[in-house]
Amino acid sequence: TLIDATQQDWSGGIPGHYGSSYNFTIEFPTIKTTPVPDTVWINGHFFKLDTAGNVTMKIARSTGKITYYIKVGFSINDMQNPAGSQGKDPSLKPAPIKYKGAALISYHQENNSKREYYIVPEIKIMTPVNYP
Repeated sequence: TLIDATQQDWSGGIPGHYGSSYNFTIEFPTIKTTPVPDTVWINGHFFKLDTAGNVTMKIARSTGKITYYIKVGFSINDMQNPAGSQGKDPSLKPAPIKYKGAALISYHQENNSKREYYIVPEIKIMTPVNYP
């Protein structure tokens, strides 16, 4: 179940830098077999996910549910000038399935490498943030 999906554009920090941050909250109905989100596609860009970086997991033993909080984002400037890529954006990779929606999240069961997909129908746009 998708609990929340948001996008917040940002600018500043370093003059001329801007980008977007995305947050997804997804709840799975069981903790008997742990689903593990591993990739998200947004507008043709893919982001690898891992629990050591951009994914936080919360297990609610009382309800038997598992909730993942996913945070991904990018700077347009880094994508235009990625190190060692001759100006090619390394985050551009087509999704493995065709989908209609705002994002696609790939996940697999902890004990199985077979990929399953969750389509995020829409992403709520938040007020942009301008950093000094």
